[in-house]
Amino acid sequence: MQSSHERRRAPRVTVELAGELHLPGHPPAQGLVHDISRGGALFVPRGHFTASVGHHGRLLINLSDGALELPVRVARVADVQLSSIPSVRGFGVEFDDLKRDQERALAALLAQREATT
Repeated sequence: MQSSHERRRAPRVTVELAGELHLPGHPPAQGLVHDISRGGALFVPRGHFTASVGHHGRLLINLSDGALELPVRVARVADVQLSSIPSVRGFGVEFDDLKRDQERALAALLAQREATT
């Protein structure tokens, strides 16, 4: 049986960036983006937020020079343990049909974060 790391299509970079998850029919969820890659990210909302696998929407990641907006699909919903805080509900999102400028911005973000780790 493969571990989740072995099944990943792209290596992840550990980050902790403010973001918002926007899904149709739901109020925007403020939270933090953790573990980002070319294929997706982990979004942990502040407070209660409910979404199901398969929902499509957009993830806004707040950066020092503005926000990066990426189309997403909710791929997983799971309780996750981050550092010493109790487990929280997290949403694994896959990036969905990125435009070329979004791909470039994401690649630049990943390169910058990899260089600082």
